[in-house]
Order: sequence, then C-alpha cells, then structure tokens
Amino acid sequence: MDNSSCSSSPVFDYYLVLDFEATCDDKNKPKPQEIIEFPVTKVNSRTLQTEAEFHQYVCPTAHPKLTTFCTDLTGITQDMVEGKPDLQTTLQVYSDVMGKQSKIGMPGMLHGLGLELVGRHHSGIDDARNITKILVALARKHPNISATGKM
Repeated sequence: MDNSSCSSSPVFDYYLVLDFEATCDDKNKPKPQEIIEFPVTKVNSRTLQTEAEFHQYVCPTAHPKLTTFCTDLTGITQDMVEGKPDLQTTLQVYSDVMGKQSKIGMPGMLHGLGLELVGRHHSGIDDARNITKILVALARKHPNISATGKM
C-alpha cells in the first residue's frame, strides 16, 4: 500500500489567497471587466499563520466610472479607486512587495519539484514551457485541480 499521499508535510511552503473584485453592472457585464481591488494574503502552510498581506485598490481604465450596482455589491466607491494605480502598475508593486517576501519564483518551483529549468529564464516561450512542467507535476500529485472561477 502506497502511503505517500498521506504524508504529513505540506507540498507547498505557502498558500497565496486572492479574491479580486472587478467592475460590474446588473444589466450588462462591462467588457472588459477590470480588477478594482487586488487583495492577497500569504499563509504559511506549516503554521497556518498569515505572514504577509498585500492590498491595493485599482483604478479601472476602460470603464473608469463605477456603477451604482458595483458600489452596492462590493462596497468600493469611486473615491476609493480614483487616483489609484492602474492594474499594470499594481502588478509591478505586488511583484516588488511579495518578491521581497519570497524570491522562490519559477526556478525555485522547478527545483522544489525536482525538475530542471529548460531553455532561458525570462524567454516567454521557455518560461511558458517550464510553467507547463510545473502544472503537469502538480496535477500528477493532485489530480483533482478545479477552477476557482470562470472568465
């Protein structure tokens, strides 16, 4: 009997929990929907303690005016997003802040899974291929991966 799946040590060092809020309307879904709140918590998988948080309101650019429905649903007002960074800037800030928390990155994930980096890191196609290897390795260990949302 194989007890490897009953191991008491977690597969991951940390869990990142994200729950984006986006532009919305009760009549017509705005296209594109844009992230207006970017929250992330970093949870230590061994202690189950939150070790870091990142939170930023994001100024939408395609539909800069929030609908009344969106404000009522999310509690996010126009004043909360007005003058805030756009999504691209927010992603850069997030990367800088969380990168200081943990610099494991894709090469570290490959190493942690016993896989080798193929090609050149930061080459788009090579990175996509390496991330695919990570996905496949994780899916083999945890075959019941499911979507947490729909686009």
